[in-house]
Amino acid sequence: MNPFLLAGGGTGGHISPALAVAEALENRLGWSVAIHFAATPRPVDRRMYAGMGERVHFLDPPRIDRGPAGLLKFPFGAVRAWFAARGMIRTISPGAILCTGGYSSVFCAAAGRSMGIPVLLHESNAVAGRANRCSSMFASRILLGFGRAARDFPGGRSTVVGNPVRSSLSVIPKAEAVARMGLDPGRPVVLLLGGSQGARTVNDLALSAPPGIQLVLQCGERDLERIGGLLSGRAGTVVRAFEDDPSILYSCAGIAVARAGAMTLAELCRFRLPGLLIPLPG
Repeated sequence: MNPFLLAGGGTGGHISPALAVAEALENRLGWSVAIHFAATPRPVDRRMYAGMGERVHFLDPPRIDRGPAGLLKFPFGAVRAWFAARGMIRTISPGAILCTGGYSSVFCAAAGRSMGIPVLLHESNAVAGRANRCSSMFASRILLGFGRAARDFPGGRSTVVGNPVRSSLSVIPKAEAVARMGLDPGRPVVLLLGGSQGARTVNDLALSAPPGIQLVLQCGERDLERIGGLLSGRAGTVVRAFEDDPSILYSCAGIAVARAGAMTLAELCRFRLPGLLIPLPG
């Protein structure tokens, strides 16, 4: 059996491509490949990787976006995460490592490179994230979702391959999806998505929606209590913190209003659902 390590965590945008690649490898190679995942302890990681059991290995890497105190603690946390990543990789002994983003993937990339293991990197966004920019120093090949990101990775190591979508995400007949969501099949349905962590701006749009429109809102765990309370009396409204399998969300709607996240765009294309996109302010 050939072990393979997928390192990505912190947000759904990093975890979804890792899960998609894992599905593809297992579908193609069957029992000859053993997939392992390196994740963070954040709730979204624990939820999206929940079905992977002991194949998920949690690293608790330091972050540089936690203010002055976080910067002071970073060197000590980095040393700890470095040795933890090396120990994990030594136990798994993967033939290769694919990093899809997030702080845990940086330490896996650095440790893997130091141990002579080939490191690949997948950047799903048009503008590379901070973690992947760091990981790229250790990667022998960089795979891109969008050609625009090539300018963030000089050196001629990048190839545009697109963004992988889980094969398990499949279209549900609209009438069935609407019924399962408890909605009226005679009224239009708008899907609002703010990404795996939610987006307050997108959530607030739901508050001003006209009464004739039915809403399905993925609001994120942090805003669930507030937005759920404000919309509790509105007929034809479904509020979810997060949906592990968004197939039913995409299948019940006629249009999506969403953040322009890379994996959201890929999934909208998969389900052929038109979208009104709201990029991040930056």
